[in-house]
Amino acid sequence: MTLDHHAGALSVDRLGPPDLLDVFGYLDRDPVLNVYLLALTLRDGLGHPRDEFWAVRRDSEIVALLHLGAQSGAVLPVGEGPAALELLAEKAVARRRILPRRFQIIGPRDASTALIERFKSVDVAPASSAVRST
Repeated sequence: MTLDHHAGALSVDRLGPPDLLDVFGYLDRDPVLNVYLLALTLRDGLGHPRDEFWAVRRDSEIVALLHLGAQSGAVLPVGEGPAALELLAEKAVARRRILPRRFQIIGPRDASTALIERFKSVDVAPASSAVRST
């Protein structure tokens, strides 16, 4: 019998410069899909004072990532698994006050849909969204 690799507890952490290696390791798994997040990470080194990066980790390994752009209004989720995406969505809604009045959610279908639905549940609809099929 083998253990399910999805069995570990999930945690949500705000990321900063000490997390760069983990973030690049995660984003490099699919550099084409994650190109925008990679560019932001390279540009700011997870240290932009107004933007926020959040990670969902399972047993210390990143399984989902969220960028909240305080100035740009870009909400960029990426990840897999309904539980991890729901945690990202909860964090995005909890931190919505840092976002401009008009914002956009951009990312893979499952990740974007989780956030869009969670925002709708608190009567906040994004100005627009771009959902990519993956």
